[in-house]
Amino acid sequence: MSEASSKGSVTIGEGVVIHGTIEASGKATVFGTLDGELTASEVVIGPVGRVAGRLTADVVDVQGEGPKELTARRSLVVRSSGRVSGNIRYGRLEVEPGAALDGTLIPVVEPSAETPSPAKPGVPAAQDPSASRGKK
Repeated sequence: MSEASSKGSVTIGEGVVIHGTIEASGKATVFGTLDGELTASEVVIGPVGRVAGRLTADVVDVQGEGPKELTARRSLVVRSSGRVSGNIRYGRLEVEPGAALDGTLIPVVEPSAETPSPAKPGVPAAQDPSASRGKK
């Protein structure tokens, strides 16, 4: 990995146990154990990796054991060797055969440009041009 691509990234090696909070602007790869909170752009939990606590990232790939509180804003992939249980928030979800997924699944929905905006305060909906979008 080049120096430029590793900036803001962290790897927790197999056999390493960390208690605490990690914030990484890049990628976090976990082959060991993190007991605490992890926030990163992308997270990969390796086959023997374990995250206990809370995890928040845009993209999460679980091959080992995921936390009880997991938020994957864009996508969550649980591989055949992966296990996740608890409160699971995701933008897009992919679960391979053999994966263990148990808990509350909560889709994360980002507002789209096509969603009509509510009527503006003080302007009746009939007069609000944004309220009539798509109507003929």
